[in-house]
Amino acid sequence: MDMQKSIQWLIVAGIILMLAEPVLAGDPNGAVTYKDDIAGMKLAVNFTWTLLAAFLVFFM
Repeated sequence: MDMQKSIQWLIVAGIILMLAEPVLAGDPNGAVTYKDDIAGMKLAVNFTWTLLAAFLVFFM
């Protein structure tokens, strides 16, 4: 019975460590900000509007 409890605790600890690993792999010192993501979003939105305007002009 005691061995079964030990195995259960090891399984629970392993699951917790597997779930916590992506959190630790993110940005350890906080140097990365959302500045690059916002710049990419602006580029994507501008590109989409340009394509939409071009399609409207082409099919007039």
